[in-house]
Amino acid sequence: MYDGNVLALGVLRDRYLVVGGHFSKLYAGRFQVSGLNSLVLFDTHAPPDRANPWAGYSRLPGVTQAWGPGAVHALQVLGTDLYVGGLFTTAGVESWTQPPGEGFAAAGLAVWHVDAADGTWSAPGATDEPVAAFATLDGRSLVVGGWFGSAGGIGASGVAEHDPATGAWTPYGSGIGWGARGGRMVDLAQSAAHGLWVGGTFTVAGGAPSCSLALWRGTAGRAP
Repeated sequence: MYDGNVLALGVLRDRYLVVGGHFSKLYAGRFQVSGLNSLVLFDTHAPPDRANPWAGYSRLPGVTQAWGPGAVHALQVLGTDLYVGGLFTTAGVESWTQPPGEGFAAAGLAVWHVDAADGTWSAPGATDEPVAAFATLDGRSLVVGGWFGSAGGIGASGVAEHDPATGAWTPYGSGIGWGARGGRMVDLAQSAAHGLWVGGTFTVAGGAPSCSLALWRGTAGRAP
């Protein structure tokens, strides 16, 4: 069991399960593994071992906030990269090493280059508020959704697209407005026939009234 919530899952190479959330420990009875910064890797091919609940698991460099533990809300695999989104200001943190790995500045968004020789991490761009969801349009570009008003240095109200090949960021029109109580939550789903579906907590999308569900047609036909 984890000492907090699991909020996101990702799969690498049809074998490794990446678990993200808001947790720092995995435990079973008296058995306990600490130093988890909201990310862990599980090998689904590993044989079970009742004597070792940690069997098959590996620590991953994780995330933190300036005032405490970070949270991972979204995971997306693009090629050999794993994108991590959530509520954090630092990524690549390794609490279990001596000395601990302090990581690097990454506001809401980070990427693990899985096939890099040294398994490097980087920050493709910052958001001013947490990232809540990902979608991919064509297996290459990344759509990012969340509470933010800017992403990658551009104004982007809740939704933006990132091109990893060029590093460019693009807003989706005027984006998503706030909900009835001043909050904004975004979830994403891509449809090759229709476009990008956006759901969550909001009353305006693209400047038009919208009751928590909207469709951006500019992406229709871009998925493979």
